[in-house]
Amino acid sequence: MNYPVIEVPPDASTQLEQLGTKGKFWFRDEKDSRVLFKIGRPGTGENWAEKVCCEIARLLGLPHAEYDLARCGERQGVASPSIVPEFGRLILGNELLAKVFGPEHYDPVADYRDSQHTLRRVVAVLRNPAVTVPFGWPCPWEICSAEDVFAGYLLLDALVGNQDRHHENWALVSSQEYDLTLAHTF
Repeated sequence: MNYPVIEVPPDASTQLEQLGTKGKFWFRDEKDSRVLFKIGRPGTGENWAEKVCCEIARLLGLPHAEYDLARCGERQGVASPSIVPEFGRLILGNELLAKVFGPEHYDPVADYRDSQHTLRRVVAVLRNPAVTVPFGWPCPWEICSAEDVFAGYLLLDALVGNQDRHHENWALVSSQEYDLTLAHTF
């Protein structure tokens, strides 16, 4: 299959994104939607891996961030439209776990080697009845909770060999329109 490469103008950046280890910035596309450009590290295959994972998630019917191959000048990467609705907020797992378990029991700035980030703790957050399945996702009848959907994210991780589901790589979305939902996988 042949995928298009999105051309991001070199002066498109409207806001730097601080999270993660890769360089990235937000820009507005031709529809005035917020889009994240993530710069891939040369020789790693990160760009095509993000695109492949996106397509596998689509085939599995999982709610996921969209990824397109992209280029900004000489920099290659991926472009990903925001998964947060206008006026919504992304609440990362580390923030949620520190709030639920308290900063004395969960360090929100711990790195990926920290053993506090466990499936049991994530499930405790997702079992809150206020947390629903991702917004805009046509939920099949067999999958009726955020916990069920997150299990699908973990199965996707196992299928593609993703070892990066740390506490800043899953989140909830808070918005007036959708209340509190599990974020699409990203």
